[in-house]
Amino acid sequence: MRRLMLILICVAQLSASATTDSRVSKATQTKESAAQLCKLLKDPDEKVRAQAIHGLRMMARCTNRMGARRIQRGPDFAPEVEGLVPYLISAASDKEESNRVSALYALADTRDPLAVHELRNRLKDPSEKVRLYAACFLTEYYDATGLPEMRDALARLRQTDPVDSLDYYGQAEMLLASFERIIGKGFGQIPLNPLFSSGSPKQIQDLEKRYHILLDTWAEWWAWEPKIEEK
Repeated sequence: MRRLMLILICVAQLSASATTDSRVSKATQTKESAAQLCKLLKDPDEKVRAQAIHGLRMMARCTNRMGARRIQRGPDFAPEVEGLVPYLISAASDKEESNRVSALYALADTRDPLAVHELRNRLKDPSEKVRLYAACFLTEYYDATGLPEMRDALARLRQTDPVDSLDYYGQAEMLLASFERIIGKGFGQIPLNPLFSSGSPKQIQDLEKRYHILLDTWAEWWAWEPKIEEK
């Protein structure tokens, strides 16, 4: 039952995101509409601020990267509206954790040097989730500043029961992909997020097991030290 609830919540979140995407069409991606969204970043309603951040992301982005693995689709491109990075930097300090994470997604998509600076700043965020996302996004710029935070997250995930964390596998997927990106090696294919699988209970269990194996393997790799020969 708890798994069903998690899946339903994930589906609801994806549906909400798709609805927002359809509203922010190229026809509305203008300087005037961007100015209105920038004003909404100060709205007292966290949901309004969330939609404003998402809208600004669509206008400011210079790349199309998909999923927790951030797989790039096509070449980089010019933003629909210039000059939005400072506003997204401001949004990265939103009092709501989920909005700060959304702002980091938006900043990472701008491919702007100022975004890298703010991602580094977010490594000091009070939220461990925000710190992890900042560290992972930095690897897209081949910046290893957040590697200590990623290793802390690896230890944390290995001690966490996935049932108690809605985005456990999302964080694990992003972390594994980021390790591969910054280290330049991997330990096998990263599987589908089990919450998004329509397979049998056995297939879902296999996906979950594979995630745990990969996390354990990375932990063992980080802990390995060469033996010192005795003289």
